[in-house]
Amino acid sequence: MTDLSDTWDRIHHWLAAHAPAVLASLAPPATDEQFRQVESVTGTALPEHVKACYRVHNGQAPFHRAPAFLYGHRWHGLADMADYWETLHSLRGEFAEVRGAPRGPIRKDWWHRKWLPLTRDGAGDLHCLDLFPPKRGHVGQVIYWYHDESERFVVANSLPAWLALFAAELERGEFTTAPDTHGPGLVRVRDL
Repeated sequence: MTDLSDTWDRIHHWLAAHAPAVLASLAPPATDEQFRQVESVTGTALPEHVKACYRVHNGQAPFHRAPAFLYGHRWHGLADMADYWETLHSLRGEFAEVRGAPRGPIRKDWWHRKWLPLTRDGAGDLHCLDLFPPKRGHVGQVIYWYHDESERFVVANSLPAWLALFAAELERGEFTTAPDTHGPGLVRVRDL
């Protein structure tokens, strides 16, 4: 398991030096009541390693005006996670016959109720917490979910591991602040 405190220190340090507006958008820690609410709405208990991440920052606030952060996506706070989960969960009947084309240990569903949206980009693509993977998967793995394509893939075995990977990529210079043409926040250098 990665040292979460060290990971957040590295992310905070990089953002303070290179993207202070993104740093300022990070919300205060989540409360026990906020954890209870998201777990009640989704019917899913959050793993302790996920709660530990949200005890540092409860996503970004306000979400809809927040600059891009994690891999060019806005990071959902727990209330936004629950709201968007409800939206997708309400659509499951319309897409019941649609199958995903996963790469790696991910269910073949278009949407599964045990996938909790962690981030969202402007197009509606998500990073999700997968709390019900098939064999060889890891409970709490982070998956990428395309809203209009069937492809799905695992990006990390856990939220702390994903944040550690992101911290390393920030330090290697793989991200920069986006020029106005890409919207506010972080963007991969290779995408400019």
